[in-house]
Amino acid sequence: MSTKLPAITEGYSPCDIYNSDESGLFYNALPKQTLAVKGDTCTDGKRSKERLTVLFGVNADGSDKLRPLVIAKAARPRCFKNVRSFPTDYANNSKAWMTAARFGDVMKTLDSRMRREGRKVLALVDNCAAHPKDLSLTNVRLEFFPPNCTSRLQPLDLGIIATVKKRFRKRLIQKVIASIDQHNDAISIKLNVLQVSLNFNFLFQEFPFLRNVFKAKHCQ
Repeated sequence: MSTKLPAITEGYSPCDIYNSDESGLFYNALPKQTLAVKGDTCTDGKRSKERLTVLFGVNADGSDKLRPLVIAKAARPRCFKNVRSFPTDYANNSKAWMTAARFGDVMKTLDSRMRREGRKVLALVDNCAAHPKDLSLTNVRLEFFPPNCTSRLQPLDLGIIATVKKRFRKRLIQKVIASIDQHNDAISIKLNVLQVSLNFNFLFQEFPFLRNVFKAKHCQ
């Protein structure tokens, strides 16, 4: 793939080469370890299993970070009540996973936008069951990474998603520490889907994009 990639991207400017990928998140899970003075009594509890999936998309020069898609379980979370403007797109299913139908909708939306803008773009995605290959698109050319190579080839997997998730986790821990300092209570700190969406959209849009993650990597 590393030898084929230059031929695949030939004729496309960096602003017209996109990568899209999703990642799961246990958004209320706290670290498994802590710092303590020797002899102190430490107790643990059950780790939160509240999970959602976030789909990211960005072009090679970082000029177009696509609106993230958050996938959770509830069709209409209570935290959405009276909210008219959402920071991300939202979808739901019983397992909070990406599905082929949902990914197809995302690509068709991107295709419609590119058709309006008169652009022909290339979208690089990984080869998984949730990414269908039979989509009828006119202005988006889909190319798939080979199996077992995405961790070495896919730009979003080369540090972007991991960094956004680490920064999100840092914010969660800071909220817990602040709650302990002020109220001696960390149990009440629990983020909802809307708060997660706000945080993820802000962290992704503010991410200092690294162009070198779009350079071809060798797949061994």
